Amino acid sequence: VLREARRAEQMAKQEGRDRLGIILLKRAGGASEITVPFGMQVTDSPGRIEAQVGRTPLGALLWLRDVLAIEGMSRRAAYHVQEWLRPLAGSSPMEIQELENLLARNIAWQLARQWSGPSSLKDEISELASAMAHVAVTVSGRGKDPANFLSSMFSVAEFLARQGRTRRSSKLERNEKGEVTDGLASG
Repeated sequence: VLREARRAEQMAKQEGRDRLGIILLKRAGGASEITVPFGMQVTDSPGRIEAQVGRTPLGALLWLRDVLAIEGMSRRAAYHVQEWLRPLAGSSPMEIQELENLLARNIAWQLARQWSGPSSLKDEISELASAMAHVAVTVSGRGKDPANFLSSMFSVAEFLARQGRTRRSSKLERNEKGEVTDGLASG
């Protein structure tokens, strides 16, 4: 385990500053790994850091984890999305904006299809899908395949959403600016 933790640290360092490397070791012997930038930028105010949480790779990952953990959301959505992404991996025959729209629509459709709760979450699902697609095409500009990156995000988020791994399983929180938060940040 310690060796894999060091490897995750090295993965993050190889990608640059402000990165988080995650390696999930599965009992069956498989592993999922992803490196995500924090995505936080310093603002005009000295010493103050702000981020559009859902539009950063780490924020989108935590948001997806929270949505998959909500009672009424089937985590099978993650597996269906991964299956749908498999043929897209390595191929980018379309324009970036067209790819982003395709990813957003299909992720939203799959998450909505696996949601059995009240329809009030449908708008949140659409926002999340849009954020996920945006993050995927943004990191593709850094040499990563958007389909593989999304597949890894879904794999990690599904693992983290399992019962007992989340603090909250009902309602996502928004701060006074309307940004989605994971409830972990301190004021």
